Amino acid sequence: MQKIKKILIFGYGDLGTRVKALEANYLIQVHGISRSQTKGEDFLTQWDWTSNQELPENIINTEWDSMVIVLKPTSYDATGYHEGYCEGLLKLAEATKNLQCKKVIFISSTRVYGNQGNPINKDTKAIPNDFRGAKLLEAESIAAEYFSSKLTILRFSGLYKDNLDLSYLSPQKTQQILPSENINRLSRNDAAMIIASVCSSTSIQKEILICSEPTFNCKDYFESEFPEYQFNDSFVCKEQGKIFLQEALFSPR
Repeated sequence: MQKIKKILIFGYGDLGTRVKALEANYLIQVHGISRSQTKGEDFLTQWDWTSNQELPENIINTEWDSMVIVLKPTSYDATGYHEGYCEGLLKLAEATKNLQCKKVIFISSTRVYGNQGNPINKDTKAIPNDFRGAKLLEAESIAAEYFSSKLTILRFSGLYKDNLDLSYLSPQKTQQILPSENINRLSRNDAAMIIASVCSSTSIQKEILICSEPTFNCKDYFESEFPEYQFNDSFVCKEQGKIFLQEALFSPR
């Protein structure tokens, strides 16, 4: 009989809730750590890794199969990204250095690739073009330094809840500006499945996984839905945006 794997999620929130709902499917048992006050559930612990508090004894005294780190910025400027991802990860890594854990999973973003003109494959170098991508890439390097061969980095494309709203891609009376012609997104349910899949896997090796739905092209979609209209009459795209090669994308097994 396969052993149930114990998973510890730092930054337990919406994604953590979705992973916990998959416990039976992936033979995992989730315990969440939240910086904010919890509602008293036995699978949740309130602990603020930025406050120099010691880890609770029930966490220290447990052998964990995987530790999942889901951080967020303290604000949506460069300072907030640095505090949330870089400083936050440094404090979390230091506080958990004696934790018994076989695998560490750090949630990052495909934003680290910037807006490269060439299609992105597994060997494409991360070249961020804004402070968000730069700080995420810096946090990845911190994770690599502290967790070494135990580390798996999941680079998620922009997460959406349940249905990707494409209603804005309809004919417009005046030309609208789109940030990018190509869109890269990932549903939160699929993101949770990816986390659960990596946690349930017996593989323990340092790796970086690109996690995205296939690249979505706004012009192709528009022309297929509204063949009687011209895309350029309704929209202008500021940039081409990233294109991920299908074989570069990770899908949960």
